[in-house]
Amino acid sequence: MFSCVCARRQTTSDDESDGSVRGEGRRCHHKHKSNSKHEDRETKLKKLKKSVKKIKWEVKEERLRFLYKFDISVMSWEGHQPPGADVPQLRDILQKEHIELLLSDSVCFRSEQCQLLGQRFIQFAIASGYKDEPELDEAGKPLLRRTTSVHHAGRNIAYSFFMNDLFQIYDRFDANYVDESGLTHLHVACMHGRHKVVAKFLELGQVDPDCVWRETGDSPLHLAIRYGFDYNAIELLLRNGADPNLANAEGSTPLHAMCRRKYDDDLVEFFFEISDHIERTVRLDAKDKSGRTPLQWAVAKLLPDTVDVLLNRGADLSSFVFPGRDYFGEGLRPWLDDGHLAFPLRLGSGALAIVERLEKGGYEMDQSDALTIMAFFKENGLYEKSANRDENWYDDEVFASQAKGITITPSLSLYDLIRLRPEEAENRLTFVDCFTLASTNFDRSLRRGPGKACAENLCEKLSRKFFRSWAIESFMKLTRYRLPLECCKMIIDESFKNEDLWNILLASS
Repeated sequence: MFSCVCARRQTTSDDESDGSVRGEGRRCHHKHKSNSKHEDRETKLKKLKKSVKKIKWEVKEERLRFLYKFDISVMSWEGHQPPGADVPQLRDILQKEHIELLLSDSVCFRSEQCQLLGQRFIQFAIASGYKDEPELDEAGKPLLRRTTSVHHAGRNIAYSFFMNDLFQIYDRFDANYVDESGLTHLHVACMHGRHKVVAKFLELGQVDPDCVWRETGDSPLHLAIRYGFDYNAIELLLRNGADPNLANAEGSTPLHAMCRRKYDDDLVEFFFEISDHIERTVRLDAKDKSGRTPLQWAVAKLLPDTVDVLLNRGADLSSFVFPGRDYFGEGLRPWLDDGHLAFPLRLGSGALAIVERLEKGGYEMDQSDALTIMAFFKENGLYEKSANRDENWYDDEVFASQAKGITITPSLSLYDLIRLRPEEAENRLTFVDCFTLASTNFDRSLRRGPGKACAENLCEKLSRKFFRSWAIESFMKLTRYRLPLECCKMIIDESFKNEDLWNILLASS
């Protein structure tokens, strides 16, 4: 707070007076405070303008030092937010090309502290009323070949928090700027799930909904599906003429992109419904450049509900080839194992739910397919640890109370399930039931130690039938089918653990 010397003097010397003098003192104090603030701001502005002349704008380090100085000198001024407050005009301090450089620098910081600095500069630009204005050609049309801070931030999905602010500055939706790689503002809006921005570009009718980002061959629809997760943007693109079958540089169609995601949601069904409504046929069995179909990718990514949708829509199983070990379950463990108690159950039940769905559709598994699944269990540590089998984790009082509160089916709680024998458990619920359990409230409902052991135990228990049936088949093969089936079942009995059963299958392969 500023303090006026004359006001302090009057209040002190006239403290026995009638108050009129003190009142004058207060009025004088506020007047001087306002003038002092104004003068202080004017002084800071003059210093900033003077320092701007000394900057070598082509040197990034000098620009960053100026940003820090700007932050200290200007952004801490009282009342610079919200927009409309007493904020100096950015163009009174900096030239347009220098503002553009600083905006681009603001979205390229790596540390969180520096990102906040950049975000404050962007928000200050908005509060000052700064708007981007495109350069025009001889016909008065915007020159579109230009790299902006939207492009710089747009390449990094982690920088989505910049997007709403940036599109307030770059709000000329008749100017779909494109950088040297072919990335446009429309592409960025799709990548970051900004459907309102997408709508504004499409409303003007000056953008091609299938414009390709040359660097990747991706269309706006590919980017909205892969990164944006925004159903509204996807629907807008489809209804405005985007091709639902356009392949990118990898030969992947939008359906491939959906089936390569890690989320088993209703996006594929939504995509088909919109395509039906606009009377566009989606190619179910299109192959990418690796020769893989959307169904193969949905199987590899353990998406049982998506597999169901594809099969119900008529995906071809007659020529289906089960994914190989090189990409079955690829990239799922690091994503799920990041603090998730249920990752063993999520992976194991997901893999076997896929088998369940394929066999229901008429597909016949062979030994090679079984080996792929068992190898997936082995490589991802899905076999129950011997220490878990020896510990009475299920008797933990807190865990028991939590498990009783988790309902899997109307007649079966998690507490009941962990006490069932493997063959009893398989008769009481499906793999999809377990997949749903692992994908919903398992992590939030159980304490860490027993919860992790419980997930591993359920994964082991519910996959036992699959492992044992293939181990018995392999054992019969090893004995050249000289022993009857019942005899083999007695030898490979229920005491065998999944890892033992896997070793039997390996021996015969």
